[in-house]
Formats: sequence, C-alpha cells, structure tokens
Amino acid sequence: MTVDVHHPTEGDLASPSLFWRVRDHLGTITEEGSDNEETLLRAGGALADHLADPHAIARFLGGWMSVLQSGEHAETLDRGRSHLHANGFSKISMMRLGAAEKWNLRLHIWWGTAKDSWIHDHRWSFSSMVLTGRMEAWNFRPMTDEATDAGQRRIRLYDADASGAKRVQELPACPLRTIAHYTLRTGDTHFLHFDEPHLVANPVDSPLATLMLSAPPARSFSHRYGEIQSGSLQQGNLAPTRTLDAGDCIRESRLLQTRVVNGEREGLER
Repeated sequence: MTVDVHHPTEGDLASPSLFWRVRDHLGTITEEGSDNEETLLRAGGALADHLADPHAIARFLGGWMSVLQSGEHAETLDRGRSHLHANGFSKISMMRLGAAEKWNLRLHIWWGTAKDSWIHDHRWSFSSMVLTGRMEAWNFRPMTDEATDAGQRRIRLYDADASGAKRVQELPACPLRTIAHYTLRTGDTHFLHFDEPHLVANPVDSPLATLMLSAPPARSFSHRYGEIQSGSLQQGNLAPTRTLDAGDCIRESRLLQTRVVNGEREGLER
C-alpha cells in the first residue's frame, strides 16, 4: 500500500509563526504566574501541546533560527549565554521571558552517549520536555543530618561571573539517598524543584535534546556532589568548556532539526 506523506518544505521549516506563538504563550504564562511550580507545570503542558509532533518541533527550531539569523529582533529576543557544558551537552539559550526576563528557555543537546559528571541541584526550579531521544534520570535526597567524612563530597557554587566561572565553597560531606530512577522519552515533560539533587544521562549513542524552562533563581547558589577525592577543586573545572556564538547555535539547531525531520520520515515510510 502506498502512503501519501507530506514532507515539510524548507519554507515551512523556516517560518517563524510557530516560534512566536510559543514565545507569546510562554510569555503570558510566566507573566501571569505567581507560583513558580504551578507556572512551570503550565509551561510544560503548553510546550507539549505546541510541539506534539516532529514536524512542529522542526518548525519551532526553524522559526527560532530564522529570527536569530535576521537580527531584527535582537532587543525583544533577549538571550543568555550559550556554551558547551562540562557535563557533555550543548547548552543553547533561546530566549528570556517574564516581566523581569528572569525565566530562561534553553535547548540542551547531547549528540551521543553521555552522563553528568556530578550529581547536582540548581538555583532555580525547572520544567523540561524531551524533543527527541531518551533520557535516563536519577533523583536524590541529601541526608544532611547524617554528615560524615564517609559521605559524598559537597560543593556549594555561587552564581557565575562574566567569564562563566563560579566561586566555590566546600561544605561538610553528607550521604545521598536515591529516591527515584526513571526514563523520559520523546514528548515527555517533567518538573524538578531547585533543591532536588539529580543526575541525567543519554544512555544510547544517538542524539538527545530537551527544551528546559527555568524559573527565576530561588537562591544565589547550587550544589554538586561527588566521591571525596584528594586535592582541591579548582574554579576552572567548573567553567564552560567553550562559548557558543549565534552561528554555533544555529549550526547545532539545524543539525537537530534535520535529525527530527529525518526521524519523522523514517517512521512514516516504514
């Protein structure tokens, strides 16, 4: 049997209309919300609704690239820093949102098998959606009332400076208890509170990409946990490995867009 499949054209994929609809919807949600957790859950649902199929994801990415390339909306499309993260993924800042532009939508891309080097928490809570691939995740609870030299090394990191480096402070070690281990697949969303330590991995040698919306910071620091080792932790180990400029962000996003479109075609033509 022959199936009539509509393949999106280059013009379809470059149209910014879906990108602006998503931006406007997220902007409304973040400006109206008074509770960060409720706002993030609403935003996660909105992303899942707008980006419910590979064609929509590809159009969203194409629209964002088109807007970024044009340079016409530099003032309204405020972006944070983008860089290759020390944990092995490309961290691409797409836009800031909300009345004070404290909400940040980022695209994270792992191009192959990878796993976080450190169990960590954040300064902010977030909601995340898997665009393509499969993510394995673990959540932990720090047992701070059982502080012991035999526990996990615990480092407090303060907000990054202009170079991306972070001031660090060593805290008493403490054990960590695993409280959840789960897998997220394409289309899945999840929420994580800022003070929940976690670790994520791309378990297979194929691309994994997520959209992550982070709330305004709830505190000025985060933590990393790891086995106690001899020697001191250097600030340089915590800095980004390389900054990504607009051209780098567009190239990586285009590669991801091609992956998403080709994956859709392979699924339809089987």
